[in-house]
Amino acid sequence: MYQFITLNKRTTVLEYGCGWTTLIIHLALMNNKKKYKKVFTRCGTPFNSYVVDNNKKYINICQKRIKKHSTDHKFVRYCFSHVRMTKFNNHFATEYTKHPLVNPEFIFLDGPSQFVGFKKKIDNFTVRHFSMMPMLCDILKFEHFLTPGTIILSDGRSADIRFLLSNFKNQNVYFAC
Repeated sequence: MYQFITLNKRTTVLEYGCGWTTLIIHLALMNNKKKYKKVFTRCGTPFNSYVVDNNKKYINICQKRIKKHSTDHKFVRYCFSHVRMTKFNNHFATEYTKHPLVNPEFIFLDGPSQFVGFKKKIDNFTVRHFSMMPMLCDILKFEHFLTPGTIILSDGRSADIRFLLSNFKNQNVYFAC
């Protein structure tokens, strides 16, 4: 992931679900900050990473980890959000109830947890079962704002990627699993 961000000169990252990857993303962005002074003119907050998670415990762990390993911890912005069941294009999906205002060039998809924060069902359906998988539709809602060449990296969430691919309209976004 570090190489994905540095080799592709990414300056803004959105991460769904936090963990050790939050630190790796942050360190890669700080490396890019040292190397590249000029950034895309519409980039409002260069070299920032945005983390959305539905578990306060993991957000707190990540905040402590970043502060321990970096003096530039202000470049990581955390967003705690509950997750709810919804429908997207008439298919069951999950969505965060709160989302940061960001247009990332790199998205890391490793959340939400399907067992934390789901309180409601839709048509008696929920993903809060070990045989189900969350299908995050948040990216689809702002896909038309993504800049050409945006990279989406998933951490083994192949069902989620299939859901995104079957609903994406934009052909200028790149996926990696």
